[in-house]
Order: sequence, then C-alpha cells, then structure tokens
Amino acid sequence: GDLYFTDMMANALYKIEDVYSAEPEVRPLTNKIPRASGMIYDDGRLYILSTVKDALYVFDSQTDKAEKTIKLTSSTKSGGEGFIDLCQGSEGELYLLNKDKESVYLFDLDWEGKRGVRLFKSGVVTPQSISYYPEKNALMVSQYFTNTITLIPALKSRPSSKE
Repeated sequence: GDLYFTDMMANALYKIEDVYSAEPEVRPLTNKIPRASGMIYDDGRLYILSTVKDALYVFDSQTDKAEKTIKLTSSTKSGGEGFIDLCQGSEGELYLLNKDKESVYLFDLDWEGKRGVRLFKSGVVTPQSISYYPEKNALMVSQYFTNTITLIPALKSRPSSKE
C-alpha cells in the first residue's frame, strides 16, 4: 500500500510507495500547495486544503498528477490561517474547519464553479481538527487550549428513493 502526507512548511505532498515493504520509497509529488493542511482520500482522489489560498487541491492517486484546484471562496487568499482540516459526511458532503473564523463550513463537490462554501456552524473556539463520527452522524472537532472535543450534528441523511 501507499501512504500520502503533506509538509505544510515546504508546500509539499509526498507519497511513500510500498509502505509495508522492507525498503519503502518516499517520493515528492508536488511543492505547489501553499501551506498544505487537511487531506482526505475519496474514490481514487486526494483532496488537500491550502490554509492560505482558500482552495482545495485535487490529485489523482493513480497517476500522481494534479487534476484541478477548486476555489472555496471568492477571495484569492485567507487573511491568516484559514481552512485547516476537512472530513467527509455520509452523503459525500465536505465539512471544512476554518481556524481564524472559528467555524465549520459546508462544501459539496457538485457546487464547484457554482458557489463557494457555506457556513455550517460558528463559535467553535480554538479548533484544531475535524472528523466525521458515522455512528452518531456527527462531526468531532478537537479544540486546543480547552482540551475538549465538541460533537456537532451533521446534515441528516437524505432518504433513499424507493422504486
């Protein structure tokens, strides 16, 4: 198997090939993601946030090539440390954690080019990371300084259509 990781200070994405082999190889894939932060994998693609560009970078994990950059807001860069982490909900929606605004934002890949992120929950003090907790259909946000984890209800699942 392969393992991907980012180096925020080097603006880089790396891949460790054959991580379980006796001699795994570390390969740089790009150094063009400004302050690369949160990352998720879905359907053969890596989605990586830039904390300073308000953008989501998409990489094809089969070819190790950049596919596209998705603008999340109308601004070209955040005022400080913007989006720092993300997770995916039960319907494929993305929840993005914004450190400076102490908020969680919602984004759906179907919105690309049509609209940006939407505020989902504000008032999340000193956020550090976000994860989806499927058993509770909730978001878990860890918060430094307070040493707590806050549970935030996620969107309700859409009912399945019956044939």
